[in-house]
Amino acid sequence: MRTGRRRKLHFSKIYSFRCGKASFVSDDHSQIGGPGFSRVVFCNEPSGFEAGIRDYAGNYVSTTKYTAATFLPKSLFEQFRRVANFYFLVTGILAFTPLAPYSAVSAILPLIIVIGATMVKEGIEDWRRKQQDIEVNNRKVKVHQGNGVFDLSEWKNLRVGDIVKVEKDQFFPADLLLLSSCYDDAICYVETMNLDGETNLKLKQALDVTSSLHEDSLFKDFKALVKCEDPNANLYTFVGSMEYEEQQNPLSPQQLLLRDSKLRNTEYIYGAVIFTGHDTKVMQNATDPPSKRS
Repeated sequence: MRTGRRRKLHFSKIYSFRCGKASFVSDDHSQIGGPGFSRVVFCNEPSGFEAGIRDYAGNYVSTTKYTAATFLPKSLFEQFRRVANFYFLVTGILAFTPLAPYSAVSAILPLIIVIGATMVKEGIEDWRRKQQDIEVNNRKVKVHQGNGVFDLSEWKNLRVGDIVKVEKDQFFPADLLLLSSCYDDAICYVETMNLDGETNLKLKQALDVTSSLHEDSLFKDFKALVKCEDPNANLYTFVGSMEYEEQQNPLSPQQLLLRDSKLRNTEYIYGAVIFTGHDTKVMQNATDPPSKRS
């Protein structure tokens, strides 16, 4: 019987490719720093001077159609964009003239009731969207606070450059650059059903140079500079590079974890926040709530 130490299994060797390895052979990487590829992220330094002057969007997200100040004028505008409502408004105005064969009350009252009921209905729907936004923005994730210490923080407080620790079955709070995971090969499994409707799990893998960052304490002195594409709506592309330990490493969609996708079959991952709030790819694809018309 054979004895001895069991060798560690590197999951990337199961596949015919190494996800985390790449080279600067693509023409896309030569565009970094040019138009459309000007984003610079200072990993683990979200409060630094260089990060502050770039003034990236916060991670607060709002999907509502109205605010308290705009509800009345905007809702009235939406109502009278409908031909039927505008027609009855005109007939109601004409009812105040001596030429009308009917009273003003009989023309205006039904219009007020119909428009009022529709506005109340739209207000309730928008209030529900507001409540959902509050629930999402107040979700919590572990964020590096310095000195290798991670503590819970609300999603809405995340900044570009923050280092976060996402645990199994949690949603990603922003678009993250995968740095490492609980696996030796820094792979993780991601469910993207909320993004593209697919239920099969996607395999992601971090770069080799950061795959050894398995513990909270290792991020005490971690610093990296990421240069990548500007926010866009394409879910399946990502072009960038990461400067770490004086070496340039190309990035691909294999290292990008998108907001609203979920971590599966992986105990935890560490990631750097690249896009926040309305700059994330899922929000870039979002459309305004439609106006319902009969």
